[in-house]
Amino acid sequence: MISSSSDRTIKIWHVATGDCLATLENHQNWIWSLSLSHDNQTLLSGSQDETINCWDLATGESWTTLRPARPYEGMIITAATGLTEAEVSTLKALGAVEMNSDCSIHVNFR
Repeated sequence: MISSSSDRTIKIWHVATGDCLATLENHQNWIWSLSLSHDNQTLLSGSQDETINCWDLATGESWTTLRPARPYEGMIITAATGLTEAEVSTLKALGAVEMNSDCSIHVNFR
């Protein structure tokens, strides 16, 4: 059995004994979905961090991380004017950031 959690981990369990056989870690936020390949060799995990990890179950390693294009990665939009709340949210989803008054960066993860 395989489970995922808000603690950003995936656990592989031995059903008969209840023992945790492995803990997989590579996401930065909640893991919302899991999909096991038909041959039980590859696991896909989707996370609130907007990534999909591809896991090799034989090794427990993530062999690739899929991430959507973020064309505005790192663009600071703090002083931008004339943007609606929806436009600001969209820019943040595409990688833009806002800076707080203490100069720390605020990133919006959906």
